Amino acid sequence: MGKIALEQDRYDEAITLLSESRCLREQLGDEIGIAETLFFKARVMQRRGDYATTEDLARRALAIQMSKGDENSVILTLVLLARNALELGRIEVAANYGAEALALSQKLQRLDKQTLACDILAEVYRNRTNLIRRSTMLKTD
Repeated sequence: MGKIALEQDRYDEAITLLSESRCLREQLGDEIGIAETLFFKARVMQRRGDYATTEDLARRALAIQMSKGDENSVILTLVLLARNALELGRIEVAANYGAEALALSQKLQRLDKQTLACDILAEVYRNRTNLIRRSTMLKTD
């Protein structure tokens, strides 16, 4: 239900539902489920523009996903972290996350995930190009 609320831009409701889900998953010892709720809460916070909280939640989700070998979810979280880094102007960090996501999606032969990784890397390169152009314009003025 929290995911649906997120997709419908009902962020307060999404946070509430995801928090409830996380509590239930903690009681059940469902670590993959806990990581999933952290990931979706991170997406909510990113949409709200709270990039510091997004990074914290996503990194916590990533740690669980990696420890459990949930590689498909790792890819999605790396892409989320890359997008978040771009929002913060940390282009090289975004490039690293994007490259990790692409390498893992290629290893798993997941074309859908490769597309996501390539999309974020394209954004990274657009940002780099824009920085170079601005830098060049400043030097010539």
